[in-house]
Amino acid sequence: MKKIFDYIKLHKMYSVIILVILFLVVYFAWGKIFSTTAVVRYVTAQAEKGTLLSSITGTGQVSTLNQLNIKPLASGIVKSVNVKAGDIVKANQILLTLDQSKAYFTLSQAQSAVASAQANYNALMNVPQKDLNTFLNAVKSAELDLAKTKNDSNSSIIVAENTVVTAQQNLKLAVGGENSDIVNSAYQDAVFYLNNLSVKLHDTLNEVDSILGIDNPLINDSFEQILSTLDESKLTIANRDYYPAKDTTIIVQKTANSLTINSSHSEVDQTLVLAGDALQKMSDLLTTMTDMLNATPAVGNLTQTELDSLKSSISSARTTINSQYTSLLSQKESLTDAKNSYTNYQIAYDKAVRDLATAKLNAEVSINTKEVALQTAKDNLNEKQNPSEDDIRITQTKLASAQNQLASAVEDYNNMIIRAPFEGEVAEISVLRGDQIGESTSVATLITEQKIVEIPLNEVDIAKIKLGQKASLNFDAFSDLTITGQVIEIDTLSTVSQGVVSYNIKIAFDVQDERVKPGMSVSASIILSSKPDVLLVPTGAVKTQNGANYVEVLVNNLPVQKNVEIGEEGDTMTEILSGLTEGEEIITQKITTSATTVSAGTPAFGGGNSALRTLGGGGGR
Repeated sequence: MKKIFDYIKLHKMYSVIILVILFLVVYFAWGKIFSTTAVVRYVTAQAEKGTLLSSITGTGQVSTLNQLNIKPLASGIVKSVNVKAGDIVKANQILLTLDQSKAYFTLSQAQSAVASAQANYNALMNVPQKDLNTFLNAVKSAELDLAKTKNDSNSSIIVAENTVVTAQQNLKLAVGGENSDIVNSAYQDAVFYLNNLSVKLHDTLNEVDSILGIDNPLINDSFEQILSTLDESKLTIANRDYYPAKDTTIIVQKTANSLTINSSHSEVDQTLVLAGDALQKMSDLLTTMTDMLNATPAVGNLTQTELDSLKSSISSARTTINSQYTSLLSQKESLTDAKNSYTNYQIAYDKAVRDLATAKLNAEVSINTKEVALQTAKDNLNEKQNPSEDDIRITQTKLASAQNQLASAVEDYNNMIIRAPFEGEVAEISVLRGDQIGESTSVATLITEQKIVEIPLNEVDIAKIKLGQKASLNFDAFSDLTITGQVIEIDTLSTVSQGVVSYNIKIAFDVQDERVKPGMSVSASIILSSKPDVLLVPTGAVKTQNGANYVEVLVNNLPVQKNVEIGEEGDTMTEILSGLTEGEEIITQKITTSATTVSAGTPAFGGGNSALRTLGGGGGR
């Protein structure tokens, strides 16, 4: 060892070079054996519907003085004073009322505006057939005019080809065609109808057999010999009609019971035809049964009451079968209506192909004019049948605005009635009938045993507070206690402490708890707004790029950016108007960590064959 140190002292330069080389060898060997790779982990949450809350928080204390100055939520002329000093009042009892005539007029206007906006929305989403007929006739007229013009033209091939392309594109819009959702839904309804019909046919046949006794010979022994004795031919006809009705009923039962919601449309169509035949046969049978019973006298074992009961049962069965026949026609009409969207486009496409052949002999100039007329008619019809998203959104916005104005008008109308916020004693009435008062006017003083919380708020937050707003109260002394309340008083004069301006508000408890004592510290969350049943995502998940809002969703474990339209923003959540659907997994946080792996097959320092691995490891330094 001493020789080594002596050698280093004599050859310092060489020694330094050797040490550097050794360091580099160790460094690169370490990097070769132990490599690191970045591991990205995503924290996700589902886009869910819920209630969007916006609130303001503050801290204060339970008041030691349970005296409250009552102030109105509106301005106006006092119309009546309903209490006097010394009166004991209940919660929500009317103290005084203001002149409501102007508020009532505004409320009536708001109600009319909502009715008008609702009617406009309904007209946009559900166009009456008589209005559609005008546009349908316009399309048909333009098609006929186009066909006539094509016959007179020899130079319209290009325009006609464009017509084919347009019609083909329109046909593609009928997604699914014969198998579209609306057609499949109509056929599913038809299957349910047929299953129900088979039961009714079977029950009706049993009702008839209980009188004729064909399949159950013993059931009518008590009156069989009396049936149709006034005209025996009627019984013969009824017996004859029984078998066709029975045979067709059995066929419908068999075919209907084999149907499912996944059965082919042709199978359902065929069963509907069979059902129509069975209903007709059953109707014929019930008619002859009526004739037969009319030829049956009430004698012997068959009393008049029993005969009337038999006639009533057949009459009821006829009503049921007639109703089922009407339902059958309705089912067929529903299927035809469901196919219309596909059929209309198919008809338009087929005609365009025919028009192309005709257009080869026609002039281009003439066809252009008629083509524009036809396309305009189709566009007008399409606008009526399929209103644009912008039109729908505008109409919905107007309806929502009218509804909001109505809600505001209702609130303003109700605010003209000043009520006691809780039970207590009227200490003072400060106004008289005919006085003009405002929202800052103290109209009465109420003394109560109900607990009140005083919360100071800054000048920014106080501007958002209104009387009647709900609040949630938590107490430092009781971690498990939460009490709801509402804002009952807002100071109009500020308090300045160390240069900070604040305003006190008072919040009354909705329920009383004996554990809460005056002077206790309270944390209050005052709810500014509550918007139910909206699509929500965490606010932190919404990002902005080039003026557009977007979120990231996981697709095959990879983040994919989706543009979204956002609405209101709450305390922790943001409303999504469009771009996302309920249940989609969105990325709320991306966590990147590093993992170190030992190269496979490389012995660890110190020799041996053991190696440290990490799932998904590898990569470079």
